[in-house]
Amino acid sequence: MSTELMEKLPQNANVQAWSPSEYAIMQQLGLVDRSTWKGKQPDAPLGVIEAFLMQCERTQLDPTARQIYAAEMGGKWTVLISIDGFRLIADRTGLYRGKKPTEWCGEDGVWKDVWLSSEPPAAARVAVMREGFSEPLVAVATYAGYCPRDNKTKELRPSGQWLNNPSNQLAKCTEMLALRQAFPNELSGLYGTEEMQQAGASAPARAASPQPAPTPAPEPEIVEGEIVDETTAAFDVEGWAARLADAGDVDALRTVWEDAKAEGALSGPMDATGTALGEMIQRRKVRLQERA
Repeated sequence: MSTELMEKLPQNANVQAWSPSEYAIMQQLGLVDRSTWKGKQPDAPLGVIEAFLMQCERTQLDPTARQIYAAEMGGKWTVLISIDGFRLIADRTGLYRGKKPTEWCGEDGVWKDVWLSSEPPAAARVAVMREGFSEPLVAVATYAGYCPRDNKTKELRPSGQWLNNPSNQLAKCTEMLALRQAFPNELSGLYGTEEMQQAGASAPARAASPQPAPTPAPEPEIVEGEIVDETTAAFDVEGWAARLADAGDVDALRTVWEDAKAEGALSGPMDATGTALGEMIQRRKVRLQERA
């Protein structure tokens, strides 16, 4: 995403502080003023808006080109990346060496490089090449694992492109898996629409950070690394998102960190992908320091 476009996006979820142009962009993206957008729907929660803006800055993807977007699925909001966004992030590393042609198989387990059956494939396979690896990174995804299901009966209920073009939908899911294996640092915690369309399914669990717990500092500080506190049962996403939006400097952000730590809320999920409050505070700290 260009620096010019990044500067046009709001800096945080404090809607009252947005300029008219910032508000117009967020409305165009379908996050605010949704009463006139696709049938009088409620606005996105503040926590989702905050997570969306942070992911835009982290990934440098263009939301106006639908490389990254926030969507409501099954009553839950989440930040999603298109397959083009996945490929762009991988390509920017300078280590991406493309992929081998997608393969599909039926219940017989015989792999084919084109799927012509009127029935959906049972599985798809994609191999991604990365510089420095002697072998491709191969991912396999099953149709039963990604096709949308009925919330109550849990039976497969394909709709939209899962009904019209299931082989292509499954291929995109598999490629996303392969790219995430090849570039975990850049793509961890990022998911595509096709991966998240199982009705009633929650986001895949995020892997625990391999970093050790931070050494306590003599004075309160926003700690980088693993967030290890226990989240309280009643986690106020809206309240914490509002406090994040109001924190205009590192000192104010440190107060938010201290309060969240005291309440055991640092590991509380702020969006459907499981981004923790503590992680959001850490990212905001970096952003504030860069602007300073």
